[in-house]
Amino acid sequence: MLTPASLRRSAASAAFFLASLATAVAQVSPTKPLPPSVPVEDAIVLSPFTVSTEKDNGYAATETLAGTRLRTDLRDVASAMSVLTPEMLRDLGAHSIDEAVAFLPSSDQL
Repeated sequence: MLTPASLRRSAASAAFFLASLATAVAQVSPTKPLPPSVPVEDAIVLSPFTVSTEKDNGYAATETLAGTRLRTDLRDVASAMSVLTPEMLRDLGAHSIDEAVAFLPSSDQL
């Protein structure tokens, strides 16, 4: 026995098949040759650039001002810390502490 849900699924799959068949038949190969490439004198020459990752440490923070007003290396701090860098918050789209707490370890956001 066909139920209304199975009839809807069958109709939707038939419509999808017919729509995909119509687009597949409409594709034809080009009959005209492609235009010649741009002459060398008209080409735009871009200046070369280099990508350097020597100072790139990703989202890893290396220093903190937490607890004191002195800049301290994180490896010298005696307590566990969770650091959210501005770059990480920007990439996550977190604009407040309520949005950022979801990305902290051992946190439960309701």
